[in-house]
Amino acid sequence: MKRRRRTLPWLHRYFRHIGGWRSIGKSKYVWASVFLTALSAPGWTLPGWWEMTISVVPALLGLSLAAFAILQAFANGPFLLHLRKARPPRPPSGPRPPNAADQTNARFVHFIILQTLALIAAVVCKMTYVEARWPISGLISYVPLSLLRAGAILCWSVGFWLFAYALLSIVATTGALYNFITSFQRFTAKTARLADLKRNNQEILEAKREQVRLLEEEIAAKAKL
Repeated sequence: MKRRRRTLPWLHRYFRHIGGWRSIGKSKYVWASVFLTALSAPGWTLPGWWEMTISVVPALLGLSLAAFAILQAFANGPFLLHLRKARPPRPPSGPRPPNAADQTNARFVHFIILQTLALIAAVVCKMTYVEARWPISGLISYVPLSLLRAGAILCWSVGFWLFAYALLSIVATTGALYNFITSFQRFTAKTARLADLKRNNQEILEAKREQVRLLEEEIAAKAKL
């Protein structure tokens, strides 16, 4: 039987590495963003809230992509192999957790996707906003204004929640970056210690060889006498 080919394999890998819907549902950042959205309701229930998202997210998205590119430049060679070997213990039930490299990449991709969705939602909310004083034509003219208002509030709540979730994800991404830098520092320190130890052993070996050579020369000189 021919195996079905997935259209976006990277998206499936990313979603698996972040833990799927169960991990997202348990995330404290998700629930904190829900609380922040409810707390900020007096702001995003008014038209124009999307201007803040449109002005903030593009710069944040550019910095995130640059940081992700720099991260990939560091994670290569022996250090990448070290990250791939670092894996949490396997739980009694469930799939095997991803290694440290895949976890860090998935968190950055998650952060970038959240920013992109928040920006798209803000643009859509801005482009589809219709004021009561504007002329309404087509099928939408048959929809009661109260229903349009309720639908707008629902869409705005989702859009602002994505923005709040993206902002709070900065903390999670910063933690992942900090762990990555800490692992890199430990790896470089361990590599330097091993290099020093190898150099010291080489120096000791050369000294022993020199002692053996001098001893052989001394024995040969005594033999001639």
